[in-house]
Amino acid sequence: MDAHSARPWQRSQTYTHPDLKAWVREVRGSIIAAILILARAWVQAGRPVPEALPVVGGFETWARTVGGILDLAGIPGFLENLESMYEEADSDGPQWAAFMARWFELWGESPQTVAGIVQFLRDENGTTNLDDQLMSVVPDDIMEAWSRNGSGFANKLGHALRRRAGKIFPNGYRLVKGGIAHRAVQWSVEQVPL
Repeated sequence: MDAHSARPWQRSQTYTHPDLKAWVREVRGSIIAAILILARAWVQAGRPVPEALPVVGGFETWARTVGGILDLAGIPGFLENLESMYEEADSDGPQWAAFMARWFELWGESPQTVAGIVQFLRDENGTTNLDDQLMSVVPDDIMEAWSRNGSGFANKLGHALRRRAGKIFPNGYRLVKGGIAHRAVQWSVEQVPL
């Protein structure tokens, strides 16, 4: 549902059921009966599964059941908005995918430490070297630390890499935690077939 309003709770609109919770409590039996009738019809029809059901990892049984019931009842559109919902919910995913792609362009599968990356971004005087292409794709949450004169950037980057270790990004890059060099974790990015 999209109210098309920044503050939907302040809208002055007449609702069919102004106190929705009270109405649901009042007609609870009828709602449950309707749900059971739909479920029974689906079971009696042989539990048909809709053809174009999206894959929802870990929720396949739920998706087949609910999708099948809704499809049999003639209610279209089950999970049709799944991809757009993922895109809206995953604001940092595209940023990380771009960051991994640029990382791979710079270093290939060669392992890097966080300190090495920070050193790459600074020149010998400690001022910003700014590989513009890399800096333009540093995810926002990490870039925030860089904008404070680099304060906390290395720690923030290290924590962020640990959280994403082993993750395969939609563009086919995977962040790999490697060995230890000079008491620092090494990281690399590899391409994986999608």
